[in-house]
Amino acid sequence: MTRSDKDGVAGGFAAHTMDAAMLAARAQTVLQSTSDGVFFLDRAWRFTYLNAAAERLFDRGPGELLGLGVWDEFPAAVGSRSEIEYRRALDTGATVTFDDYYAPLATMFEVRAFPDENGLAVFFRAVDDDRRLRKQQEAHTQLTRAILDSLPAHTAVLTMDGTITTTNEPWDVFGARAGGDPALWTAGINYLEVCRRAADAGDLDAAAVLVGLHEVASGARESFSTDYECSSPDAERWFTLQAVPLVGLDGMIISHTDITARVLSQRRLTHQAHHDDLTGLPNRPRLLQVLGEAMANRDGAKDVAVLFVDLDGFKNVNDSLGHDVGDALLRDVAARFSAVVRGADIVARLGGDEFVVVAHDCDADAATQLADRLRHTLSEPFGIAGMHLPMSASIGIALGSNGSARPKDLLRDGDVAMYAAKDRGRDRSHVFSTDLGEAAHDRLALAADLRMAVRRGELFLHYQPIVTLVGGAVSEVEALMRWNHPERGLLAPGAYIGLDEETGMIVPISRWLLAQTLRQVAAWSRDGFEVAVSVNIAAQHLSVGHPARRRHRGPRRRWRPAPATHRRAHRVRRRPRPPRRSSAIGRPARARGSHRHRRLRFRLLIVGAAGHPARRRDQDRPVPGQVPRDRHLRYRRHRANHHRRRDLDRRHARNDHRRRRHRDHRAARGGGRARLHTRPRLPVRPADAGRRPARIAAPDLNSRRRWPGP
Repeated sequence: MTRSDKDGVAGGFAAHTMDAAMLAARAQTVLQSTSDGVFFLDRAWRFTYLNAAAERLFDRGPGELLGLGVWDEFPAAVGSRSEIEYRRALDTGATVTFDDYYAPLATMFEVRAFPDENGLAVFFRAVDDDRRLRKQQEAHTQLTRAILDSLPAHTAVLTMDGTITTTNEPWDVFGARAGGDPALWTAGINYLEVCRRAADAGDLDAAAVLVGLHEVASGARESFSTDYECSSPDAERWFTLQAVPLVGLDGMIISHTDITARVLSQRRLTHQAHHDDLTGLPNRPRLLQVLGEAMANRDGAKDVAVLFVDLDGFKNVNDSLGHDVGDALLRDVAARFSAVVRGADIVARLGGDEFVVVAHDCDADAATQLADRLRHTLSEPFGIAGMHLPMSASIGIALGSNGSARPKDLLRDGDVAMYAAKDRGRDRSHVFSTDLGEAAHDRLALAADLRMAVRRGELFLHYQPIVTLVGGAVSEVEALMRWNHPERGLLAPGAYIGLDEETGMIVPISRWLLAQTLRQVAAWSRDGFEVAVSVNIAAQHLSVGHPARRRHRGPRRRWRPAPATHRRAHRVRRRPRPPRRSSAIGRPARARGSHRHRRLRFRLLIVGAAGHPARRRDQDRPVPGQVPRDRHLRYRRHRANHHRRRDLDRRHARNDHRRRRHRDHRAARGGGRARLHTRPRLPVRPADAGRRPARIAAPDLNSRRRWPGP
């Protein structure tokens, strides 16, 4: 070997020695920095090396255990599983792994022992923290599972690609009851693929769910919710699907909530809001909705017709037989109308006895034929309450082609046509026209002006003289009322008397008429002109009282008669009151007017009192027919009559008392038989028969209290 070869060998050995030292240093660094405890034992069971983690786990200082025996320092490990496993590793030369609990340190260790020719290399770590963490994770998992199972909604946890990882108990129970393929709803199935197959089959709800879940998975939206129907042949079911992403995790959670009860309740409330409770027909809001849709969908060739039906005489059925019978009759009428109309037509009830039929694709002739069928179906008597009740109806027909822009306008036109049918005799139909609508509008405007006619002084009177044919003298005059309308000019009573009766203005206008007539008669009487004036009064005054009676009266006090035992046997004859020369004589005249507006009129002859000198001295008496100037005059007259009756009763009581004293005096003396009277005798006890009775105190005639009598 040359020198150069020797130098090469020496250099290689030095390099190998340097590499081994560097490797040992690196191994030392790794062992010292690991979190697991590492110690070496020789075959005499002495510590030859401990890293910092092992000294910390053994609770010893650096280098404190080097060279010491393991069984001497840890006598509690003698006979333990650690000793057994260590000896087995040295004997067999195989690596062992085990867990052992060391009681003095109260710690569970996970141990791995590697035998070699020098002894054992032991790696160990405390597993209490790991077990505690695993227990916490298991508890958290159980809690999460319990929460999922407690939710009433069918809930599942999905990964972002749609794979089902966890389901709760309601999800599993519903899938089992549905009886479908478990591969469609159990864990491990891709839920998005199931939705994609259903969407390809034509399910629109599944297509919407698929789009929504993809948007949640991609982060395009924070949540997704939709309602869908999941019905079976046995029952109808509705669910709400909600999907939200899991916060901080790669996944999302979906839930299916059963909303069948809510959907059915909403349907029931919607039906009640749009249908009549009594007949089940659509009500006014639903009718307007349907009519609006029909008017919007019509074209030039198709028209929509509204038949406004009002039952004739239905109020008499309610008043005579009761509302229960009336309700039953309305239900039968609704059933007959629904059977007569076409399938596309709608029958609705507005309220009371009013029905509306909406006919699609219908002109005036077809609507008239439909109205005749409706009237014909009512002609057959209704068997209700043991009676056979025939009915009739007045029907107004309105077409959409008349220019009505809104459903309410079309209903108004039908209503106007219906009242026109009633005016023409009822039990018939009438088609609305533009002239009819203008007449109704003018009538309404005239009724509104009539209410202000009296206040604005637009009414005035004409007096038509009535002369005798023999001498040509004026026997009386008749008061005729006229209306000077500011826009229509002079109007005769025939133009507005019917409105007076319909609106109830006939009573205040008639009172104004009487007041004006009486003022004119009083003025003529003061001028010495005596004439009778006749006034036509509507029969409606009979229900509200005398037309000339004043509204405000004085206080009334009711006179109470004396008891029957205190009245005299004979009656006081009152002097008859002489008849007044000035009086109002009412005699009915014949009925005037058309066959519809028949009014019973009274002819009042009003005669003045200026030609009677004897009455001129009586300043307290007013002119007959006028309101007295003193509002308490009648009250003062009533009080005067009451005082006269009271004085008369006191006089009778005083005379009766005197007669009783005379009778008792004669009975005490025994002087003859006592005279019989109509008054009952005073009771006399047997012990007092021989003595004179005590004097009865005379009544106080100035007292307001009535004399009670014996």
